[in-house]
Amino acid sequence: MTGGKAYAGIRDQRSNETQNFLWTDLSTHAGYPTGGAAGLPCGISVNGHGQTAANPLKFDIVTTTGQVWETTCQARTSTHPATLLCTDTNNVAIPWTPVTLQPSSNAVNSGS
Repeated sequence: MTGGKAYAGIRDQRSNETQNFLWTDLSTHAGYPTGGAAGLPCGISVNGHGQTAANPLKFDIVTTTGQVWETTCQARTSTHPATLLCTDTNNVAIPWTPVTLQPSSNAVNSGS
């Protein structure tokens, strides 16, 4: 996160690649929280390390109101260098959506 924008990076680990990070701005995707009841994004994390379309990389943001929102991307390791694909089959950016069960006070394996 920087300047209110959420970025996802990928670095190709193959020995014949330059191994630079390549970055994708995820704040341009529909549904990105921009204030109000949703709050403003203040932190980002990688939720899962997927390898296929059925198991994508998931990126979560937490907002200033304590909400958690998620979007997904695919790691494209067949390209040189590896890249992130964060669009659907129509080339539309995968939107941000609130996760089911938001954090709540004193939650233990629960949420609201």
